Amino acid sequence: MNQLVKTIQEENEKFHFWTPSDTVLLAVSGGVDSMALLDAFSKIADDGRPSFSVVHVQHHLRSEADEDCALVQDFCDARKIPFYVKHWELTLHPKSNVEAAARSFRYQFFQEKMQELGATALLTAHHADDQMETILMRLSRGSTLKGIAGIQKERAFGTGKLIRPLLDLSKEELYTYCKEEGVSYLEDLTNADNEFTRNRFRNRIIPLIKKENSKASTHFNEFSQDIQDLLEVSLPIIQKEYKKCFEKQTDVWLLHVPMFLSLPVSMRRLLVGYFLQEVWTPLGVSFRRSHVNKIMKMAEGTTPQMSLNISGGKVQRSYETIYFKANSRNNQQQDEKYDHLISYSVEMSQNQWLDLPINGKIGLFSRNKDELTQCSSQVEQVQVDKNVLYPLFVRSWKPGDRIRLNKKAPFTKKVSRIFIDQKVPQNQRKESMIVTDATDRILWVPGYAQSIWVSEVSEKQLFQDRNNQNQEEIIVYKNNEVTE
Repeated sequence: MNQLVKTIQEENEKFHFWTPSDTVLLAVSGGVDSMALLDAFSKIADDGRPSFSVVHVQHHLRSEADEDCALVQDFCDARKIPFYVKHWELTLHPKSNVEAAARSFRYQFFQEKMQELGATALLTAHHADDQMETILMRLSRGSTLKGIAGIQKERAFGTGKLIRPLLDLSKEELYTYCKEEGVSYLEDLTNADNEFTRNRFRNRIIPLIKKENSKASTHFNEFSQDIQDLLEVSLPIIQKEYKKCFEKQTDVWLLHVPMFLSLPVSMRRLLVGYFLQEVWTPLGVSFRRSHVNKIMKMAEGTTPQMSLNISGGKVQRSYETIYFKANSRNNQQQDEKYDHLISYSVEMSQNQWLDLPINGKIGLFSRNKDELTQCSSQVEQVQVDKNVLYPLFVRSWKPGDRIRLNKKAPFTKKVSRIFIDQKVPQNQRKESMIVTDATDRILWVPGYAQSIWVSEVSEKQLFQDRNNQNQEEIIVYKNNEVTE
């Protein structure tokens, strides 16, 4: 039996990657590493080999890409191996960060085929040289502990697992295999282009390390395993503290600063790294180690409101809470919704409810109307002074808005200052409405402030006076939590 075939079988016996009754996929590009994997896997004895298919993505990034696709397809056709290809058409290519976009497209296709075919695993041909490159690159640019650990031999993926059975083998061993077994492969000519970061590590740094120690790739894999062992032992502790400090709300994550600061600095750092790596990265957020340090400083500092943009997401502190929001279509819609509020202004009709664009509804009613409701934490009601000029309006607040709060003093206060004093988060400020009279004089900021031209209405007052002829009217505000 060929040594590479034997190695793959031994890996499976040791780690239980698959059983003969499973269905697996092999990701094959046409390069030496994936062609070696494909050939060796096809030579495993029938009674120990699962049913398998080959998946390939034609990225249309090189003129030779059609040759790669034809090579893999010819190999599969000759051996009656099911072959599936998907094209990443030129119209889908972004103007920047092409490599990351190509990877995202590729793995999305792999997940789709796994689900469609009921596959339990996807096998890729990552090898020991890839491991060295990955660890060195992440150390150089800064990463979390999990990032520095490099490539895992096995991890969850799609409907099953992602497996790298060649991770302990060097690229030289794969070249030797293809030469001895007569396996055809194609070299990606762009691998020699040192314009790409990974190629510079591959072509300049890795050869120097191997020259220094021929067993360097083995030692890098051992280093990776040591880090992964430490992470596995510490993970339950990290997750326990994570649940105390972080809270998920729809598409936003909240970090409770006081709880976070009660932990040792080392645990804080691990928690931020865990969140960025495990929660945000799968959503397309790309971060560096420097972002961990900046988020730590954001939590530990005294500035009550500040923000940090990360590729694919935004971090924002508002007093005792830090908000993490990944960029998504939902978030874009939310931003568009807030943009629409900038010009929101509607006249209030008497004895009619007005649905607000975001947060609940508001109405202007006579005292004897049934719409007047018992007071609760979600309902606010104020009586309008009889000298107020009608009609009344509801509009979004503006940065220069001022409200008079004290009858004994002529001074006014900025609405923005009220928000600051009450520690109102930025997103809630965007949703806030104000009620004005016909002269645009601010009467009320529901939930936050009342001017001298309105006054609170107690439940007792409201129902004692319902049948009188008092001309004063009531403004009622209900937020979205109120059920009819």
